[in-house]
Amino acid sequence: MKTLTLKEAFDACILMWEWVVEKWIASGQLASVLDLKLEYGELSKIEEIYGGEIKGCCFFCEYSVQISGDGDGGCSNCPGILIDPAFQCVASEYSYRVYPDLFLDKVKVLYKEGIEKGIIK
Repeated sequence: MKTLTLKEAFDACILMWEWVVEKWIASGQLASVLDLKLEYGELSKIEEIYGGEIKGCCFFCEYSVQISGDGDGGCSNCPGILIDPAFQCVASEYSYRVYPDLFLDKVKVLYKEGIEKGIIK
């Protein structure tokens, strides 16, 4: 499995969510976000590019697993939390499952904050 840097985790996450949001909007916001994530994984050949399965088809989860080294990772090393300790991917105001567009916006804000704070290089 290719080891992700924090920047690579954010870049890959943003690319995936841009695709998911585009397809979700095109479906009239009726498509299953989880199905779209899986479809993105298949179409973009994630396993071939990264040398294995990405945990939960989520680059933030995969980064956390890689940093923890224990195969689980939990949320403590989630890239979003590393930038904003209050970040939760399922927070009601921007839950990725319900509001993928707002989730993408939140990830982009975190990315910008991470660059500005020197956390993402």
